[in-house]
Amino acid sequence: MKRSPVSTLVVITASRVLRADWRRGAWTVQAGPRPATESGMGTGAESVAAALKLAGPAPGRTWVLSCDVFTQEVRLSPAQIAGLSPAQIERALAFEVEPFSGLSQAEGVLAFHEDAPGSFSIAALPQTEREAVVRAVRAAGGKLAGLTHGGRVPEAEAELAAWCAGMLARLESGALPVIMPAAPTPSRHRFLVAGLALEAAALLLLFATAGRTAAQRRELETRNTQLAAAAREIEAADRQVAALKKEAAALDREEEQRGRVIARRGSVLALLRGLAATRGEDVVVRGIQADGPSSLIVSGVSLEAGAVEEMSIVLTQSLRAAGWVAQPRNKTGIRHLPTGGPWEFSLTVTHDEAARTPDLQLTQRAAP
Repeated sequence: MKRSPVSTLVVITASRVLRADWRRGAWTVQAGPRPATESGMGTGAESVAAALKLAGPAPGRTWVLSCDVFTQEVRLSPAQIAGLSPAQIERALAFEVEPFSGLSQAEGVLAFHEDAPGSFSIAALPQTEREAVVRAVRAAGGKLAGLTHGGRVPEAEAELAAWCAGMLARLESGALPVIMPAAPTPSRHRFLVAGLALEAAALLLLFATAGRTAAQRRELETRNTQLAAAAREIEAADRQVAALKKEAAALDREEEQRGRVIARRGSVLALLRGLAATRGEDVVVRGIQADGPSSLIVSGVSLEAGAVEEMSIVLTQSLRAAGWVAQPRNKTGIRHLPTGGPWEFSLTVTHDEAARTPDLQLTQRAAP
């Protein structure tokens, strides 16, 4: 079964010493006379040592309640201490009690508790005495939790357990001015150990950072490799797209040329039909020859001079939907007839793809 922690109260009065131990839910109280020396009663440290030698378990957290601790009630104006830090209030109280305690701020240690606004309970002790008490408690195997004045200690043994329980509760709750042991002086070995620990932590952090950096570098190299492969794939895809675009453009050109061939075929057929329909009986067409990519020259003989112009006008009107425009080019009289004829002529027939009507374009493209 786990043992209850031990709390020890050492009580020093003018004539006796008490030791009270709280253990396993109960108090055990031992009392003895205060040790005497040739100059009178023993010092506080000697009395503490004598109390801890009384029968009892090994002391734990040890509180010392001694009548040798100077105590006093001090009142300060709340307006004077408004906004002051605890350290500043402590200096002000030490200045107030110095004429009564005889302890200068350099020689003594002081603790205070504010019972009400501006009303303070003071406990003071020489620093040398505090250190002696600390050593005495440590020598007995305990650890000093704090020192203060015990106030009135009951004489009857039956009342001591209840009084100790109440005092321990007040001490642990901070309801009394308690002089705490001085903070331990840091040793050079402690700083050395701390420095070594920090250096080791820095090395561990450095190694961890280096490992993480190496892992990140490897991950970056892997990503760069993946990106390079992806870039090569994109480049190959771009080349394929460019090749497909070239093929599509070639197909479009072929389709356009095919459409032009179909359109031209239909247009030539329309021209031949138009010539057959508009040619009069006194006009003979001798030949049709190319004159550039979009023009034809129609040549022939006409008995009448005006038949050539008339055929040009009628031919243009009848072939406008097919995109043909006819214009007279040359007309020369042979003078075999009294009128100067017959007349040799030539017409320039020019094809304009944009002038063709949509219906005729569709009809001509659909024609086999």
